Amino acid sequence: MARDDAMDVLLNESDLSGVAYWEVLGADPTRADELFADTVHRVNAWRKLEETCASG
Repeated sequence: MARDDAMDVLLNESDLSGVAYWEVLGADPTRADELFADTVHRVNAWRKLEETCASG
């Protein structure tokens, strides 16, 4: 995955189960901490969405 909206659609509208991979690429090593923090934020939001979708 490289787009937030694609992940949102998969979690909201798909009945498929599986694993989705989120690409985290950055050429500037000085931004590594920023990119990691952003990724943690996104994954946590998707986990909440996944729990909401799974519970009905």
